[in-house]
Amino acid sequence: MHLWGRQYTRETLLRRVGRLEQIGGVEATVLDDGPGRGMRALCVSNAAGLACTVLPDRGMDIAQMSWQGYPLSWINNAGVAAPGLAIHDEQGFGRTFFGGMVTTCGLTNSGPGGHDDGERIYMHGLATYAPAGDLAWGHRWEGDRCILFARGTIRQARLFGENLTLAREITLDLDGASLTLEDVVRNEGWETSPHMIMYHCNAGFPLLDERARLFGRFASVVPRDEEAARGLERFALVDGPQASFKEQVFITAPLANQEGRHEVMLWNPALAGGLGLRLDWDAATLPWMFAWRQLGQGAYVLGLEPSNCPVITGRAEARANGTLPFLAPQEERRYQLRFTVVSEPPSGQ
Repeated sequence: MHLWGRQYTRETLLRRVGRLEQIGGVEATVLDDGPGRGMRALCVSNAAGLACTVLPDRGMDIAQMSWQGYPLSWINNAGVAAPGLAIHDEQGFGRTFFGGMVTTCGLTNSGPGGHDDGERIYMHGLATYAPAGDLAWGHRWEGDRCILFARGTIRQARLFGENLTLAREITLDLDGASLTLEDVVRNEGWETSPHMIMYHCNAGFPLLDERARLFGRFASVVPRDEEAARGLERFALVDGPQASFKEQVFITAPLANQEGRHEVMLWNPALAGGLGLRLDWDAATLPWMFAWRQLGQGAYVLGLEPSNCPVITGRAEARANGTLPFLAPQEERRYQLRFTVVSEPPSGQ
């Protein structure tokens, strides 16, 4: 591994530290104040300067994420709230939506709530409110490679309803600039279940600021509504915070690269001499991406949202137009997202 200008093996590195946590690791803690009081948190940091906070009691989602002291993610003004504070009415989602680097929307709905097939459903589903079990964290060695990890499993289930699990592992190399999130969603029940999933990835200041720009290859970019249509020409551009900005949502069909992955990058040439965050994921399992352009005062965020369904207007509409995904009994689906900090601009820029 390469650290601080030198190459180290496992042996030569461990000769120089009392414990690995001296230079990087995973620390378990419990939040003790405000709306998040009582929640478990896993604080992950590596020797290269990549750090994040994983929330086992909020679906193993990722709140803060930073690189060498530069914040990368956006945190909503509601802050990190315990799942028991969730209010499942029309506006309740925004009262406990912390944003963060990843909020998981699913496992049976993404988009607005309502009713579908005789069932009440909730905005962006219930996954982000589910506490994880089988929790584990630490580091492992693969030869001279040291991998930090946090993993846990959530379950979304009810009597006479769905019985779905999501097993998640978050990994980063001790010397790396990338974080990988890998999920396995499994239908543990004996009835076919709807399965919508969307990864709400939220970039914030200072990575998001004037002069920043979104790069990616898209077969199509379709505005969700009239408000988004007004911002279509500036879809990939970032302006400063604006008073009374109304959110703009776009449905995109990214083009896969030669490795069969979709890839987008938010690049800011003015930050740290040029800094970007690249997000890539498996194109086969998450064919679409929604872009949430919200450049308001205080609510200043760009959401990049890989999804397994092209519908952002809820499960009932997805069912009606024949695009609702399903999981058969005992079927499982795998998803992988990778976040990489880069210091070189996209080619051609």
